[in-house]
Amino acid sequence: MRALVVYESTFGNTETIAEHIAAGLERWMDVDLAEVASAPTCIGEHVGLLVVGGHAFPTTQTTTDQPRIHPAAEHRLRYWLNNVHKGLSSVHAATFDTRAKDPNTPGSATRAIEKHLRRNGFHIITEPANSFYLEHPTGPARPAEPQRAQHWAERLAAKLATTARHPH
Repeated sequence: MRALVVYESTFGNTETIAEHIAAGLERWMDVDLAEVASAPTCIGEHVGLLVVGGHAFPTTQTTTDQPRIHPAAEHRLRYWLNNVHKGLSSVHAATFDTRAKDPNTPGSATRAIEKHLRRNGFHIITEPANSFYLEHPTGPARPAEPQRAQHWAERLAAKLATTARHPH
C-alpha cells in the first residue's frame, strides 16, 4: 500500500509535522509527500491512504510583531480539497493540523478537511489527530510535537494494516 501526505504550510511548521507523519507511515508503507500546490487532484488506485493537513490562523492580530497572513495562503488547501477526487478504488483518509494555543486562533482545521474529503468519497479511518501545537501562530512547533506526529502516524498505519487484514 502507498500513502500520500498532502499539506499546506505558510511558515514551514505544517511541513515539518507532515515530514514526521510521513516518517511514521514509512515504517508500514511507501509514502509520497506533497505540498498542496504540487499535489495531484486525482488520487489514483496506487494510493490506499491519503493524509491531509493544514493550519488554523489567528482571527485577529494579537501583537504587532506577528505578521499578517495573506488571505490567499488560507485558500490553497480549500481550493485543492474542492477539486480532489479519488479514482475507482476505495481510499482511506486521515487529517491533522497545526495551530497555536491562542484564544484568537479558531478551532482545529481537521473537521473542515474531513468534511471535504468525505464529500469527495474518501473514507475517514480515524478521528483526526489532536492539533500539533506551535509556540506562536507563526511557529515553531513545540518541542515534543514532531515526535508526537510520528507516533500518531505509526498508530494510524498499524490501524490501517489491521483493518486491511480483518475487514468488517
